Amino acid sequence: LSAIAADVRTGETLFVPTNDYISDNLYAAGGEVTISGTSGKDLVVAGGKVIVNGATLGDALIVAGTADILERTQGDVRVGGGQVTIGAPVQGDLIAVGGRIQLTQGGSVSGDVIVFGGEVVIDGAVNGDIEVYAGSITLNSLVGGDVTFHAGESVTFGEKAVVGNTVSYTAPSIATVHENAKLGEVTFTESAVPKEVVDGTGIAVIFATVAGIMLVVKFFAYLTAAIVFALVFKRMSESVVKN
Repeated sequence: LSAIAADVRTGETLFVPTNDYISDNLYAAGGEVTISGTSGKDLVVAGGKVIVNGATLGDALIVAGTADILERTQGDVRVGGGQVTIGAPVQGDLIAVGGRIQLTQGGSVSGDVIVFGGEVVIDGAVNGDIEVYAGSITLNSLVGGDVTFHAGESVTFGEKAVVGNTVSYTAPSIATVHENAKLGEVTFTESAVPKEVVDGTGIAVIFATVAGIMLVVKFFAYLTAAIVFALVFKRMSESVVKN
């Protein structure tokens, strides 16, 4: 009987160096976590500050105060944090929850994007659909699928915004659209409550925040269960092997 395929690492300051290749699923937790090595399978991280600048060949699940994903992920990314930055390609889907979330120009998503946040900025290309619930939303990149925005404050389409399919958004007022933006069929729905009510502390943002908190709680539950499962079964397997 072989041990469970999991590599569990913890520490107040945890660093996985560039020359490390983790062939098993990697579970990491700490105050400050930097993953510079390659995760050969799935990556699960919890920390105050998390930086991932090594490739992940499976899925990534990250919960942190600040999360920076700066190297490619071949699977899906699920991330929750106060500030989240995606600065590298994601080959699968992206689900993000946070105060401020940015997909930079260096980042991209081959699948779909679902985001709950206070401020959301999408500067990287998305091949699939985008659905965002946030206070303010800015799109300034190419989107191959449909775009659906639910904004409590404002929606902005920047100079580089190109949407091949439909655009549907709900906001207190009409979006700011740069003259060079290229959008498909656009449907605007004005928020049912007055703009002065749906501001940074208003109803729409509260709904988005509550939904985000619920997802983050689930993230923590899954993360805790995964780490406990890995630790217990790894030790049990090692005990059986020794006996």
